[in-house]
Amino acid sequence: MPDDEIIQIEAEAQKELLAKKILDLDAIQESRNMRLKTRDNLKELVEAPLLTACQELYDKNIITLATSANRNDVEFQSYDGMTKANEGAYIIIDFDLLSPRNQEIGKTLGEVYFADEGQQLKIIIPLTRESTFGQVMTQAQEIANKFFKQQYRMPQHGAYTIQEMRKVYGYDPNDESIKPENFDYYYWSPQDQLLYLSQEQYQKVHEKVEE
Repeated sequence: MPDDEIIQIEAEAQKELLAKKILDLDAIQESRNMRLKTRDNLKELVEAPLLTACQELYDKNIITLATSANRNDVEFQSYDGMTKANEGAYIIIDFDLLSPRNQEIGKTLGEVYFADEGQQLKIIIPLTRESTFGQVMTQAQEIANKFFKQQYRMPQHGAYTIQEMRKVYGYDPNDESIKPENFDYYYWSPQDQLLYLSQEQYQKVHEKVEE
């Protein structure tokens, strides 16, 4: 198939996707507050209309706790069997780990509240039955664009000492036979003497960002 035909097919598919209604999108069945190891993990956890926005937030070292943009955010069945409008798609950000400047920006975009032992910022994108993938993607991207890149602030349990990791996995914290290489799911930094979720997270910690 000629390259121009392939390009045309891809363009038509993209146009069709952007026109798809949120009401026709299923939810991703993954747990809330699931920790990310790498940027690529976002594709598994974030529904497609919010993906580019969450990728930008990740690149800006902003911790996203939860997101949603699917049929359940448009409407739901209430206890009395009636179909009712829901509040909309949303992005929830760890407010405590935002820079002071980003905290001020966040306050103008959504609601700050206390949950799960910390302050969270919930930003809602209102939906109707006619809301489309493209509309939500654009609105989410506009939200992400407002934030500034900040110094990475590591969330709780973002890294472990070898003693802490031994304890997590049920070993004696002082058992020297259990070494960092036993935990190959993580990234060991001899410099920091810490096990990080990934090398990518280690690099974020050591990147210097002017705020």
